[in-house]
Amino acid sequence: MRVPGYAIAALVVLANIAVWMGFNRPQVADPWERQINGVSYSPYREGQGPNGAHPTFDQIDRDMALLSDKVRSVRTYSSTDGSENVGLLARRYGLNVIAGAWIDGRLDRNAKEIANVVAMARDNRNVTRVLVGNEALLRNDVSIDDLIAYIRQVRTQVKVPVSTAEPWHVWLAHPELGREVDFIAIHILPYWEGIPADKAVDYVMQRYQQVK
Repeated sequence: MRVPGYAIAALVVLANIAVWMGFNRPQVADPWERQINGVSYSPYREGQGPNGAHPTFDQIDRDMALLSDKVRSVRTYSSTDGSENVGLLARRYGLNVIAGAWIDGRLDRNAKEIANVVAMARDNRNVTRVLVGNEALLRNDVSIDDLIAYIRQVRTQVKVPVSTAEPWHVWLAHPELGREVDFIAIHILPYWEGIPADKAVDYVMQRYQQVK
């Protein structure tokens, strides 16, 4: 009996799928049972966002309770729209905070962010560092001179180390920025730079050493 061509094609496809599945079985990693040093924290839930509804005090409190036995610290990106409460709420659960002030082209908003992050650092001993801006230079939201002015303003008002966060190449392009901060906060993101997964760790270390 002659086997139709479409049946042979179907068998070939099924055989290829079987081989592919054999070599690509899902790997289950062992559960991580120790605490993570720190995570970046954005408080927004479904239906919320910077230009919409903002998280409530109680919602952030529940987040801190959830994180309390999993991490040692949280990093925030903003100090307005509810995020100004993270220092207080994290303190309830023994969490440290790297507090961020969001800096962009809105001068009134920047002033509010800076006032709030300064207050958070002064009022909460668990705020261990402050970041003035997050990739503000990368986005061209402010000039290097304006960002340095904001950093200097905050450094005169808090007793914790102060810096800003930018990708590795921005730090290399602006050595003058490094002279204005207490530590270097580098973003090294191999995924976004098209680096294959098997080369990602080496890439991160290369960029780290380059900036260092």
